[in-house]
Amino acid sequence: MREQERRKLIRGELDKQLREKKERASRELDERRAYESLQTEHVMLLGQREQEKANQHREKITQEKESRDRQLNDEKKRRRRDDK
Repeated sequence: MREQERRKLIRGELDKQLREKKERASRELDERRAYESLQTEHVMLLGQREQEKANQHREKITQEKESRDRQLNDEKKRRRRDDK
């Protein structure tokens, strides 16, 4: 009888250890997935930020060009008026 109880306790302890090991592996997998998800989101946000900066730079260049063109046109008009 004692031998059976001891075997039962040992089996219970081993089952408990296996269950804890599986739970720990499951938690680690969940944590890894969450980390990878955050990394992916971070990379996407960095990409968006770079794209926004590039768009802002393009917009600034376009505005500067338009401003320069306006100034040149105004200067041409003024010269024509002064020449007459």
